[in-house]
Amino acid sequence: MSGKIELTENKSRQIKVDILGKTYTLKGDSESGYVEKIADYVDQKMKALSTNSEIVDSSKIAILAALNIADELFKTKDELIGKLKLNEEKAADLLNLLNNEFKKFEDFIE
Repeated sequence: MSGKIELTENKSRQIKVDILGKTYTLKGDSESGYVEKIADYVDQKMKALSTNSEIVDSSKIAILAALNIADELFKTKDELIGKLKLNEEKAADLLNLLNNEFKKFEDFIE
């Protein structure tokens, strides 16, 4: 997918992207490559839904794609929170181990 970039007076970018055969002009401060990558992802999700279902209404396809993407987001967020908690627990265990060893060392040199 190729996007066309224009700068407006307030220096925000206008990027044209194609999603499900329609061209949209998106405005913002993000890098064009990033916006194009996101638009391409949405386009792929919507095309997969339209290909694998009998839905022809693009607004229904967009809603289903949004729900699928939100589901991915929430699952990823939950997974990352779980990993963060696990890492915090491991760090606390290591800190306790180091503190215990340090106390043993202090007792040894006294």
